[in-house]
Amino acid sequence: MKTSKLIMLMIGNILIGGILYGAPYNLPSHLTNIPIYSKFEKHDIITGISSGFYTVDGSARYEFDLKAMYAFNNRFLTGLNMVNKSDFVLHMHYQFYSTFESKLKVTGGITDISLNGKKAISSFDEYSVTQENSISPYISASYITEIANYHIGYGGGRFQYADENSAHLKNFDGLFFGVEIAVSTAYIGLEYDGKDLNIGAALPMTDRTSFYAGLTEFYRYENDGGNNINPQYNNQPLRWFSFGINHRFNFSKPDEEQEVVAQRFSLQEEQVKKIAKEINKSYEAELNKWREEREGLIKEIDRLKHAVKEDLRYIDKEDFESKDEFRQNYLSTNQETSEKVLAYYYESFEYYSQKQYYDAIQVLQKAIALNPYLPQLYVRMGSIYFDLDLTKMALLQWEKALELDPQNIKLSERVSALKKI
Repeated sequence: MKTSKLIMLMIGNILIGGILYGAPYNLPSHLTNIPIYSKFEKHDIITGISSGFYTVDGSARYEFDLKAMYAFNNRFLTGLNMVNKSDFVLHMHYQFYSTFESKLKVTGGITDISLNGKKAISSFDEYSVTQENSISPYISASYITEIANYHIGYGGGRFQYADENSAHLKNFDGLFFGVEIAVSTAYIGLEYDGKDLNIGAALPMTDRTSFYAGLTEFYRYENDGGNNINPQYNNQPLRWFSFGINHRFNFSKPDEEQEVVAQRFSLQEEQVKKIAKEINKSYEAELNKWREEREGLIKEIDRLKHAVKEDLRYIDKEDFESKDEFRQNYLSTNQETSEKVLAYYYESFEYYSQKQYYDAIQVLQKAIALNPYLPQLYVRMGSIYFDLDLTKMALLQWEKALELDPQNIKLSERVSALKKI
């Protein structure tokens, strides 16, 4: 339904008899009669009309409600509600915590802020209300899952019972809760609004329009001796059935609702064979790619084995003695830092022996961060890059080592030979 048609429908209800009354589904964000988390965007305008069915002296009657809400941003929603033909109330709804990653959402606000200063507001002109229900604050939490959404909260005013004797939960005044379960594209909801039990359903008609229907003030008729009245609302008539419709539109986005046409087709035998042939061809190409990668990995393993053997040739008695001398001298300068650097240095050999080359590079980088003036760290880093065929990276590391240790003849010869390649 387009916005213009919905507005005309709302105006029509105002003109018919000039009588409009409050009904469920009048909160800015609701299950049936309790406030819950719902997603909205900046500059959203939410208009709605709802109705409650009840009987008086055997005759069926209806009450109607109009509302218009505006979202200042994706957290704050406010708007007006027409309770009866002479009373308007203001609602303010704010989402305190509603991050995308978290399933838990926390909302709060104030409902039924009377614009004419009344402390007790009634949906019916012919029935008086003694309970002060204007300015009803609340806070609620919602836990959103793919299967069901759970809601619980606490509020004052309209969310607290007026008659303790007929209250369902005498020890929990102001407590409300509910659950909604996804069934196909609709949601089935069950709630306790602080006074009554309500069972309802929400059906999205489009991305912007939703229809609501429910059995409200449930389980009251038999408990009140079949009198068809609700002591929680000063013995006003029971609303047997309630329904409503909401429409959302946005200034910054087009309000055209495009129809989605599903294209149906049947596959012929030749089409099936063609698809199977293409899938098989794609599978063979992928399998050949895996075979090539496997052969490349085997060659890489052989090359690394050879590199390890070449590296081990430099580890002789003289190397061990020089390393031990370096270790002793280094430990004497800065005990704590030097132990960490040495630990990283020898850890790189462990990773290298396990063929975890990039892990070896990472621990050497940690060692360099602690002490960037040790040539042995750059020598080792360059050797690993060289084994990985990253020649330029290896040359860069060895040249840095030569800057710190220009007397290293073997390393100087290696760098000179590598530059000639």
